[in-house]
Amino acid sequence: MHLYECAIGVVNGTSIFYQSSGTEKLAGYGEGWDQSGSIRQPHSHLQVWPWVKFEQQIEVPIMTLDTWAELYEITEVDFIWADVQGAESDLIDGAARLLRATRYLYTEYSNDQWYEDQINLPGLVQKLPDFEIVRRYPMDVLFENWRR
Repeated sequence: MHLYECAIGVVNGTSIFYQSSGTEKLAGYGEGWDQSGSIRQPHSHLQVWPWVKFEQQIEVPIMTLDTWAELYEITEVDFIWADVQGAESDLIDGAARLLRATRYLYTEYSNDQWYEDQINLPGLVQKLPDFEIVRRYPMDVLFENWRR
């Protein structure tokens, strides 16, 4: 496993990242909730989980998944687990080449706009014409590339 410290999106360069914080009495999260940060500004997330705060924004490096794959000479992918907090369409739009060479894509989704301009499940299906849903979960979906 390797850690690459950059956001994945639809552009190469830098982006504002909305850091999450806040606490709810959850075991293991004594330092604060850092599970909801996104390159997308929070929207209804603030009402659904009012204890999650987005008080800090930082500038982070960002690149498309296609650029990342080219940089690290990745030509085929068996499985992508994308938990990008509302930026699913950014990831997909920046990964046209790599997604053609990807067998499975597992991602979170919401039919509400937890983040500004977040795509819903029907929108994901439309953006992924070479993929079909293998399994749908309450807030996650597994796609398989039927052309691969």
